[in-house]
Amino acid sequence: MDWQQDAALIAAGAVPAAEPFTLKTGDRVYHKTFGEGSILKIEPMGGDHLLTIHFDKVGAKRLMATFARLEKR
Repeated sequence: MDWQQDAALIAAGAVPAAEPFTLKTGDRVYHKTFGEGSILKIEPMGGDHLLTIHFDKVGAKRLMATFARLEKR
């Protein structure tokens, strides 16, 4: 499923139960597009978290945890 399908599910109110949030500042993560990085900041936002991540190859990005599809390393 891609982000557009996720957004459509949210808009329709058909979002599956969220997994517990287990990431913390300093964790190493992997993103399919941006590669490996470290979480610099976590900000609660609504029912989600805004993550500031410094990726090794592309620099800092701000991503919503629900849509980021990160793998913890």
